[in-house]
Amino acid sequence: MQFSKISQVFIVALGFSTPSLACVQYSCNIDWNTMTFNAALTDNGSQTCAIQNEGFSSGVVDFEFSCIGGFSGDFNRDSGVVNYAHGSFSGSFGTNSENYQDGPFGDQYTYWTANVWGC
Repeated sequence: MQFSKISQVFIVALGFSTPSLACVQYSCNIDWNTMTFNAALTDNGSQTCAIQNEGFSSGVVDFEFSCIGGFSGDFNRDSGVVNYAHGSFSGSFGTNSENYQDGPFGDQYTYWTANVWGC
């Protein structure tokens, strides 16, 4: 299959105009004893969004990330879904969750993780 010169230029230009999402990694946790939420999202190895020690009440299920310019995202703890946007790209992905208790009377945590889009 051969491409015309105009098609080749268009394909190259499209590659420069579309945000690269080679690997997006997400991890977060809730400490149920202190009711705090922590999260980190990286895109191609660079952290783009985070939440650090955000306190919340038990009815809160949506958490909006603090992101660097051009990025945005949020997490719903009921569904385990992350919504993520960068430039003209906007997408969602699910996470895996695991509950952990530090001993029979210890602290309780829930962890969510995901490696998507090329990881």
